[in-house]
Amino acid sequence: MNLDNAMDIGLLPKIHKGKFVWYGNGALAGARDMLVSKLKRGEAENLKSIITHFKPNEIEGENFQYLKA
Repeated sequence: MNLDNAMDIGLLPKIHKGKFVWYGNGALAGARDMLVSKLKRGEAENLKSIITHFKPNEIEGENFQYLKA
């Protein structure tokens, strides 16, 4: 993925590129961790209390970065 292009179209927020972390196939690695590690399952349970899920396309106003043509 080209970070500049992803930021230009609004897929990613316009922040410093050094803040992005490349993880590869995160879904596969996460599924494996959940199956084989009680520690990782516990960490995931703790994370769910601090993560907020939202759909950017449903947010209006200053909280979402709209492109102006």
